[in-house]
Amino acid sequence: MFKTKLSTASQAVPMALRSWCELQSRASATPFIFTVAGEEIPNASAATEKGLLPLICWHADNIYRFAMGGRSMGVHFKTSARALSGFAVDLSRVDKPLSEVLCFMVEAAEDILKNSPASAAKPGAVEIEGIVHRFKADLEEHRQRPAVSQGSMPRDRKGATS
Repeated sequence: MFKTKLSTASQAVPMALRSWCELQSRASATPFIFTVAGEEIPNASAATEKGLLPLICWHADNIYRFAMGGRSMGVHFKTSARALSGFAVDLSRVDKPLSEVLCFMVEAAEDILKNSPASAAKPGAVEIEGIVHRFKADLEEHRQRPAVSQGSMPRDRKGATS
């Protein structure tokens, strides 16, 4: 399937999601499986940094946190005016086993596809405007929170950090 050995999430996740999009495109016989506010997102660009990759990574991390007792996979986001969602994803700090990360990424993509409403604009596609808004709101909320440094963590009565 892959011609080169993939050793990091930064390499493997986009490739795996591109393959997943191609399979979905063939299965649905349409070059568009997602729409946002009626605008078609080509399958070829859905798994790119400018496409839906940040959204899928965010959803995968949420599923991972639910399944793994609140721990994150290690994905990080930054603002990007060029991205469809307004955010870019950094997978370079993901420290989980690659097979585990890929399973959660594909699960997130499948979950979005299976649980999003049908698109009124494009038969065979799903409308993901709702999850895009939740993604943006969640990242904006996290950005507004002040960062807690190790030195300013709450302390109990004995002076230990909690």
